[in-house]
Amino acid sequence: MAFKYLSKDIATLSFGIGIGNVSPGFSETLKGDYERYAHFAPKTTAVSFLMWETGLIGLFLVFVGCFIVFGDALHLIRQDGISGVLALGWVAVVII
Repeated sequence: MAFKYLSKDIATLSFGIGIGNVSPGFSETLKGDYERYAHFAPKTTAVSFLMWETGLIGLFLVFVGCFIVFGDALHLIRQDGISGVLALGWVAVVII
């Protein structure tokens, strides 16, 4: 549903609706257009929330960031000591 609605406009598809417009905020001043888009809000997936708020570019950047952290953690696993142990933990965190 997020892709179908956002694909009506290339700018909205690329950059999303904006953070705080789909998910509830903690402040009334930072709420944005929440009432307008609240009925579109997904109930189960974080990927759908991310696509609504940041668009395809934001979704892509999050996946790239996770891939970079995963690659660095895989490289650091081979080290002895606490660095290797922490890297093993980060590999599991990124996968989850």
